[in-house]
Amino acid sequence: MKTISKQTGRRFVLGQQGLFPGRRWQGKSGIQEALAQIEVVQIDPVSVIARSHDITLWSRVDCYEPEHLDTLSYAERHYFDYGGILLLYPTDELCYLEPVMLERRIRFALEEKMQYPVYAHVLEEIRKHGAVSNRDFSARERIPGGYGKIKDTGQALYLLWYAGYLMTHSRRRFERIHGLFEEVAQREFLSGAVTEEESATYLALKALRDSRLVSLKEWGKRVGNMAPKFFEGKAGRERLIAIAKAHGISTLHIHEDKTPRYYLPEDEPLLEELERGGTPSAWLPIASDTGQEVNFLAPLDNLIWDRSRLQALFDFEYIWEIYKPAHLRRWGYYTLPILYGDKFVGRLSPKMERKTATLLIEGFWLEDDALGKDSAFLSALNKGIHRFSEFHGAKQVVAEKVLETRVRKALEG
Repeated sequence: MKTISKQTGRRFVLGQQGLFPGRRWQGKSGIQEALAQIEVVQIDPVSVIARSHDITLWSRVDCYEPEHLDTLSYAERHYFDYGGILLLYPTDELCYLEPVMLERRIRFALEEKMQYPVYAHVLEEIRKHGAVSNRDFSARERIPGGYGKIKDTGQALYLLWYAGYLMTHSRRRFERIHGLFEEVAQREFLSGAVTEEESATYLALKALRDSRLVSLKEWGKRVGNMAPKFFEGKAGRERLIAIAKAHGISTLHIHEDKTPRYYLPEDEPLLEELERGGTPSAWLPIASDTGQEVNFLAPLDNLIWDRSRLQALFDFEYIWEIYKPAHLRRWGYYTLPILYGDKFVGRLSPKMERKTATLLIEGFWLEDDALGKDSAFLSALNKGIHRFSEFHGAKQVVAEKVLETRVRKALEG
């Protein structure tokens, strides 16, 4: 079986995700180029510093603006969001998600529930008045759901959206506004146009293009987020193995790691070029590279999704501790990995104080403390934090909790 070095593996997954050697896309058109390359981005409402999907795209796209993504998604309809773990997909892939939606219609007995008063009421309101949010329904019964109790219309809207009767029409302060599937998609639900097998194959290959160098377990987990019932248990693993065989997908080892990792046949020349020490010309950054300017990754970034691969390639452990009690956290509430060159060298815990336009550094941890005395790294850190603070509209950076003087000056300067 083929074996590659850790450095080759690192640069391969970073480069395929648009993170190495540096940002190579720019502006609104760059968002489309980035999404075409990275396949999906996970949408998340939490906004401690910014929303995770915005940080994910900012990390890859020079001059990224969240408003551009909203325009591309909800005005121009290039993308739609869907799934229990919410992912953003290109609209031309909607047909491959319809078998997943159809399975959910059957599983949740939505055809029967359409006769229930709350479901009928929700659909009637949308047909009569246009797209709505749950906030538009008042004086409703509250039922168990979420982290406590929710309005019955909230559950109805979610299940109707989950099963493809509704789609996200737009967002109001990030709250989903629901519209009829046929009006948002501008066509009828194409039940049966794409078979379950065609859907499963397409999504499996998409998940592998997103993930790269993943174990069978992690590949199954990634595509399982897109189509859970299609890849469950032993049958799901066998389906993945069959897809791999049918499409000439091979496995390799990363040096000192015994886990077989899957890669696409078209990746072979790229892996060989990287193993020789080369860098594809298509990857050249438009400005600075990650050796000149550090980058910060979102907690739900595609690249750090697979924790076992992160450990195998980067010797880096990442834990998103937002839902942990404070006394159980090792690092911080909303900690971002720091990318320097082709390695993760530390963690940053930022917080935005919006009233004073101040970026607060709540915590900063290096894997190797000696790096905090390295002038090249400190210069790269200064440039990276400057770009980061500009993106968030901060007028100043305050890092008084960072004890190392040179690091603090690099952050605040």
